[in-house]
Amino acid sequence: QDDFSYCSFLIQNDIRSKQQALSRFPLSTLVPFAAQWVYGPSIWVFFGRNRFGDHEMQGRPEHTDSVSHDGTWHYQLSGTKTWHIRPTTKLVKHMKERGVNDLKESSIIEVNCKAGDVFVVNTALWWHQTKIPPQPDPSVSYARDFYLDASRVDPADMKEDSGGMTNVDG
Repeated sequence: QDDFSYCSFLIQNDIRSKQQALSRFPLSTLVPFAAQWVYGPSIWVFFGRNRFGDHEMQGRPEHTDSVSHDGTWHYQLSGTKTWHIRPTTKLVKHMKERGVNDLKESSIIEVNCKAGDVFVVNTALWWHQTKIPPQPDPSVSYARDFYLDASRVDPADMKEDSGGMTNVDG
């Protein structure tokens, strides 16, 4: 019998709850460079269980996100998660302008994250979807949106009630 589930939620609006969560989540892998980044107002938490399945459980269908930040890092707390990413037309064009011609819109890259791994991706420039392989432990990860340059931060993105992320396609 299958035992599977998937959910995600945001920690936002309550500064005390965010501080408590961040004090419990590991950050050592990201230090020191991540300490220089400016973070969006939300902490994303993802939970998936595919305990007795005989195939990968798909998360959300492939999509991009309508965001203005520079990227998102995902810290895999437990279990594993497989990411499938492929470049958007905008990213392929940008790379060709810089002399990189081997990146194609049909190029699918598979990234397998296990507990302790950090995956950094700009979800506006990469189509992405995740899958949870069969495993005894739940797949749990958390994520933060970041800006590399504080001068580029859109104040509207920093409002506690904005949430910051919407799907464009998928």
